[in-house]
Amino acid sequence: SAGLVGIGTSALGSNAKFEVKSTTGSISSATIRINGGETTTGAINTGSTLLLTGHDGSNERDFGSVFAGKENGTSGNRASYLAFGTRPNGGAVTERVRISSTGAVGIGTTSPSEQLEIYGISDHRLKVSRASTAIELFQPASASPMLNASGTGVALRFGINDTEAARIDSSGRVGIGTSSPGDFG
Repeated sequence: SAGLVGIGTSALGSNAKFEVKSTTGSISSATIRINGGETTTGAINTGSTLLLTGHDGSNERDFGSVFAGKENGTSGNRASYLAFGTRPNGGAVTERVRISSTGAVGIGTTSPSEQLEIYGISDHRLKVSRASTAIELFQPASASPMLNASGTGVALRFGINDTEAARIDSSGRVGIGTSSPGDFG
């Protein structure tokens, strides 16, 4: 009633409009299957989409998507990928992240060749931060890559088995086997 659908339950969870509940306790028993249709072509990029929508204040809009698709055009080959899409202001929902059939994750690429591949046409940073410090792997669009430590007075440290072996301090001095590099003179 009231536009609510419960399968295996009559008491839907908080804010749920649709819920599937396993009565056996097994997560594999609570399956929702979205079938992209039957086809005999086995074509690449065929599959199913979960489209996530909402209201932008003026109209109902598509905000994001999850797509599961066939990775190849070979009949009988079941290799597939999972793609996640988001929508920029003024644009269409566009694929942003892909997980391939081998488990490789691509950000900005539809064909990741490594376990994690980040690709783009402008400057990109892979950043790990905590409080006021960060380490970044930075790939400028028109220069060589750079490993960067950011924050006030931070050093870029290199370690082996969680023990510091070398560092570049905030003044650019290099120390190997010391945590206090000095000036050459």
